[in-house]
Amino acid sequence: MNKNAVKAAWKVAMINLRTIKTPYFVAALLMGFNIFVISLTAIAISRWDTELSGDLMIATGGASFVLIVMAAIFIPAVNFRRICNLGGNRRSFFWGSLVAYVILACAASLADTAEYLGVNAFLNFVDSLDIGFSIVALHVRAGFGWTQNEIVLAFFRQAAYMFLLAAFVHALAAAQGKWYGWAANIGLVAIYAVFTAIAPLQVALDWFFTLIMYHPSALAQISSCVVLGLALYALSRPILARKAI
Repeated sequence: MNKNAVKAAWKVAMINLRTIKTPYFVAALLMGFNIFVISLTAIAISRWDTELSGDLMIATGGASFVLIVMAAIFIPAVNFRRICNLGGNRRSFFWGSLVAYVILACAASLADTAEYLGVNAFLNFVDSLDIGFSIVALHVRAGFGWTQNEIVLAFFRQAAYMFLLAAFVHALAAAQGKWYGWAANIGLVAIYAVFTAIAPLQVALDWFFTLIMYHPSALAQISSCVVLGLALYALSRPILARKAI
């Protein structure tokens, strides 16, 4: 890419990041609601007598995934026509959107890391009040096993998976409205049904999801997510080349 192409791609990336206000709003609302529920629960339990014992578990950490999925739908479905009508071209949109997804994946993972650390610090403080039982936040990254790594490594593991998720949703969203979009939807459902119904294929499906989510090797998980994400994102290029403006 020459210098002008790089500038055009960066400009498209910034436009994409500035104009996806709805995904930002929904994700912020969900994150704020999670924090509010945890805080309210802790305050209520610490101030009033309860008959609870053991651990109270509250799920948290899903807002960043909502942001990634919604952004990957909005960018090809809404921003493609907007950017092309503003003078952009399909090539700059392709590369600029890729940059936007990398930035979004890193920013969402960073926000999730901050929420994870903040909620845990708050709950540790609540535990120190000796209220008789613990409040446990079941964070999404704990479900993936990423909390077993150092916080920086967990950040990269989540960012890589979020990039893969964005690339997958982007390619699928770009194809909607065409016959191959419907074919992809039906094909995905059929593949999942077949792979879950046949034992040897179910083993292969489990291996695949373990590789991109739960693999004990961070290097294997991160590299597989990045490579597969780039491959899936590349599928959107011929789709965007034929997409009506």
